[in-house]
Amino acid sequence: MDRDQTTLILSALSTGVDPLTGQPLPDGSPCRHPDVLQALADALHRVESCSPAPDRRKAERAANLGKPWSADEDTRLAAGFDAGATIEALAAGHGRSRLAVEIRLARLGRLPAPPAARYPIGPSVPPRAEEPAAARYVIAA
Repeated sequence: MDRDQTTLILSALSTGVDPLTGQPLPDGSPCRHPDVLQALADALHRVESCSPAPDRRKAERAANLGKPWSADEDTRLAAGFDAGATIEALAAGHGRSRLAVEIRLARLGRLPAPPAARYPIGPSVPPRAEEPAAARYVIAA
């Protein structure tokens, strides 16, 4: 979801309007409670006052664009993924594109190969010992 869409939704909710229909929210709606309305207004203010995220991501992504992955970076990527980090967060943290992270995670045996991968992808490191054999897979495009 982009920043403009987030702003529109928060703006509608903070004024007691359903962002999907444009109709006033019913009286019993949690979004009509004064504390919730204040929280929504605060969230809207914070979103509007932040610098746009795409510019920051582009600058971070360029840092490692086209560079080979190191063993240390593989370890950090796998640990972050196993800890529940999102693909977007991993991409930003490693200065890589979303596709590069998905492909690398596929090579590490953590994800299936993304449909946009140009070449067959298989694990480049052995899977973790605690993974059942059924969890290991290799997808060739």
